[in-house]
Amino acid sequence: MEYRSDGLGGVEVEEQLLQFQQAVDNLRAAVQQVAASPLTNSQDRQKHIYEVNRLKQEATVCMRSLALELRCSSSVLSPEAISKVVRRQQLLQQQFKEVSTECEEQLLSISKDELLQRYTRTQEQPQEEMTEAGSQQQRQQLIMLGDEIQDQTELSLARTQQQAAETEEIGGVILQRLQQQNEQLDGVKAGLENVEINIGRTKKTAHAIAKNAAHDRCLQCLCCCVVLLLIASIILIALPGK
Repeated sequence: MEYRSDGLGGVEVEEQLLQFQQAVDNLRAAVQQVAASPLTNSQDRQKHIYEVNRLKQEATVCMRSLALELRCSSSVLSPEAISKVVRRQQLLQQQFKEVSTECEEQLLSISKDELLQRYTRTQEQPQEEMTEAGSQQQRQQLIMLGDEIQDQTELSLARTQQQAAETEEIGGVILQRLQQQNEQLDGVKAGLENVEINIGRTKKTAHAIAKNAAHDRCLQCLCCCVVLLLIASIILIALPGK
């Protein structure tokens, strides 16, 4: 990674990238574990939901920290280094988005499985024990569980939309910062071109001055010779002739 003056900012950005990558990998592993291991009871379900949500929140914090660190370090990073970091950041954000979607699907699947298990248990009860009050209570439980699943789905969709909006906002800030960097580079380039033009003019002026100075020295020597001849003529005229 290339830096303009100080490499400290680049090192911190690299550390944030690695932390974000590790957080996404941990979340992906947790989601895959949930998909591969069927949950048999509500306690396991709550434990896995808590762990997945914790890892998801940790990845979100890492994503925001990376965006903030990139803003703070943009002044010490070269445009090439910023471009590379932004590409890696966008790739990780895409991976995080895909894992988050899979995470929501798995959590929703867990809730559906629990609903089916409860419904199956109610159907397996002996018919003679199922009174009208018991049936009403079972229907109420199923309705409450359905409402819970719907609420979880709405919350998941809201979180996904919020994360998408935050990602879009961060990307816009980064693009704006890159545009400012490009404008600054264009200004520096124009300044260098003006300096080069001024140097060329200065060289021409110095050459003309040197040429005029050499011509003036020739005139001065000629004038001295004429003055000396006049003085010699006066002296010869003043001397008595033989």
